[in-house]
Amino acid sequence: MTAVPMRAEMRTLTDTQGRSIKADVISVENGIAKVKREDGLTFDLALNQLSEADQKDLLEWARKQALLIPAGSIDTIFGRAKFKSSKLSTENVMRPSTDGGRDEIAGTITTTGEDWGYSVTLTNRLSKPLANVRIEYQLFVKPTSTTGNTAKGTGFVRTSGRNVIAAIDSHDKAMFKTTTIRALKTELSGDVKWARTGSTSPVKDTLYGIWARIYVGDQLVSEVSTPDTLATKETW
Repeated sequence: MTAVPMRAEMRTLTDTQGRSIKADVISVENGIAKVKREDGLTFDLALNQLSEADQKDLLEWARKQALLIPAGSIDTIFGRAKFKSSKLSTENVMRPSTDGGRDEIAGTITTTGEDWGYSVTLTNRLSKPLANVRIEYQLFVKPTSTTGNTAKGTGFVRTSGRNVIAAIDSHDKAMFKTTTIRALKTELSGDVKWARTGSTSPVKDTLYGIWARIYVGDQLVSEVSTPDTLATKETW
């Protein structure tokens, strides 16, 4: 068997002469079990010196561990991008005429919808291909409210998505784009200002971040967010 790093687990191992020891099994390599005794001493045991039951048990354990994907096997890079922008509405703001006639246009309020998302690059760092790679993610937008003509944070708006990649070859990359989330941008023109602040600055929502979980088969192999605080302060 090839080297199979395993999570250490305390076991009672018995040799062919009936002698037993308690030890953490650290790895199995080419018929050798590396173990760590309770007193901290680490040494090798030949599998053929152990009981048939222990040999079978360790080989099955090693087989299952070999199917697991180690931490750090997939690198993830996110690229933030605006994929689409479209004008949603334009509203004229009226004011009384200076000569007592009909109201005149002082300026406009224009609302634009911007569809934001991420380009995602996954890199397989292993020396074997990875099959059935699934990424589940959530996008977060920090919205602003123009209630009372002043920008005010109102928490996050989010949307979720998923993408499945059939296989990523050894040391190869796979790239895709996430679904998008809508961010609104409100701009003023002419002599129009926000009543409370006297400002003419645009008010806009902001794409705040992404939180992703990456699976190989049913195994969760990576969880990453940008910024990092998303995964610690928000709920999935």
